[in-house]
Amino acid sequence: MAKIILITRERLGEDGSSSGDCSIGSSSSSSSSSSSSSTIEALKGRGFSIMMHRTIEAVRDEERVMGALNRLLSSEYDYVVFMSISAVRFIADAMVANGLEPRMLNRCTVVAVGPSTRDELLKHGVRVDLIPSKYSSYGLIELFRSIGSDGRRGRRVFIPRSSEASDLLANALTSLGFAVEEEHIYRIVPSRHDGWKSVADAIANRSLHYIIFTSSSSVRAFFTVIGEVCDGASLIDAIANSTRIIAIGPVTAETIRGYGLNPYVADEHTVEGTLKLLLNIIQDDEDNP
Repeated sequence: MAKIILITRERLGEDGSSSGDCSIGSSSSSSSSSSSSSTIEALKGRGFSIMMHRTIEAVRDEERVMGALNRLLSSEYDYVVFMSISAVRFIADAMVANGLEPRMLNRCTVVAVGPSTRDELLKHGVRVDLIPSKYSSYGLIELFRSIGSDGRRGRRVFIPRSSEASDLLANALTSLGFAVEEEHIYRIVPSRHDGWKSVADAIANRSLHYIIFTSSSSVRAFFTVIGEVCDGASLIDAIANSTRIIAIGPVTAETIRGYGLNPYVADEHTVEGTLKLLLNIIQDDEDNP
């Protein structure tokens, strides 16, 4: 019987949701993708099949995108924070469609949650001034906390994000003395496609050994859609008894726990970090059968 590892992302270089934990790279998205591919080949060499599975779609809210663009043009923000590739694309595309250059964003200090988001900004000609050492909301909080109190008080921060993203970052920055504004420029919806039947079959025949969840949004979408395909109670029972779960970071882990499951949590909040953790788990299982 096949031994399957499911990764809730369609491809390694993708970053479509704003969850609080998400990013894809280490030093750069291209080097990380190469490293992730090498780790996946190592997993395949141990007899595992890899199932890359799209769970979510980002749906642009046109009115709110234009609202965010108007805010950026008319307000004097000190920082603009991008939490996902989708946020970058929607803002940059709106600017270009209105005859504006995305590099105008550099009137603010531009902050990216991680390397893939940074690379998307660079692709649009936007200089990235700050990136946290840990690619998550927690990393961003530490980054802003490192700014002296005199440099925080009253400084204006704008965050264009998804409507599903946690308010953890905004609340923390407000408590640090920043004046935070947000605009929910897109929403995350479950992605429904034919691939879900293969996932349901793998759960039913106990061949799904590991699931890597790459965002809280992917967790919610997974259990929503797979619960439509098969009985929800038996699904949780089957996963609890035959599948180990790895979360990309603490926010995603907390969402998983809400379904009564206890995940492993990657120290490095990237897909590569989850794959490294998975290799360590498999090695421990082989050393201690």
